[in-house]
Amino acid sequence: MRKEQTIKLGFILVTVLASINLFAQKKKDYRDSTTVIVFSQSTKPSSVTGKKHKSSGETNIIKIAPLGFISGTFPVYYERAITDFFSVQGGLGLTSRNYYRQVGFTDNGYNFTDSSGNNDIADALYNFDHRTAKLGFMFALQPRFYFDSDGMDGSFFGVGYSTRRYNFDEQGVKSVDGTFGGPVHSEHENLSDLFAVFGYQVLHDRISFESTFEAGITNVKGIKYTAYNESGVLSDGFQSYTQSKFYINWGIKVGYHF
Repeated sequence: MRKEQTIKLGFILVTVLASINLFAQKKKDYRDSTTVIVFSQSTKPSSVTGKKHKSSGETNIIKIAPLGFISGTFPVYYERAITDFFSVQGGLGLTSRNYYRQVGFTDNGYNFTDSSGNNDIADALYNFDHRTAKLGFMFALQPRFYFDSDGMDGSFFGVGYSTRRYNFDEQGVKSVDGTFGGPVHSEHENLSDLFAVFGYQVLHDRISFESTFEAGITNVKGIKYTAYNESGVLSDGFQSYTQSKFYINWGIKVGYHF
């Protein structure tokens, strides 16, 4: 009898131990499963933070052209993003003495003579012995297409139009021997450019920097004071002139974007 009780007791003990072991395995599996879930959740933020976010403050840029004084221009430019790939830039400013045109100027067929063939004895174009530059004005417009969808940061292509008016005061000639000292006369010259532009712009913090290369056509129209010795009699007045030429230009601009 005791032997049978001992066998039963052993059987019950084995059954209990087996149950405890099974429960422990299930509990361990549950914990392992929980660990996998936690790991999966921890990787989700890294995939989000790995995405590229467009930085703010790339909608507007105000710029200046620090080398503009070489061509006698003092503009302020404003660029506005319309889409991620497209923007429009406009510019307004003042003009003064155009050193670039003065240095590179040749008469290119400008032969100021009167109807009798007498030569002009007043100052030649861009001679500032008796001529003074006055303030004029300028306007520019330029749509731009960016190659990357990073706002206004990166390489771009555009087309542009600009017009500049240069004003001058020229001292008049008072005698047929070419002596100056007569009344002051007003002159002007208008330059209109139509061009294609390639460039690259970098935005860093709130500062922008761009470098551009332009190629296009310039149309020149001006009015010049002239004076002639017509058989010992001084005759003065004004003559108009025009010119169209191909040009290339490299420029830089710096600005503040917001």
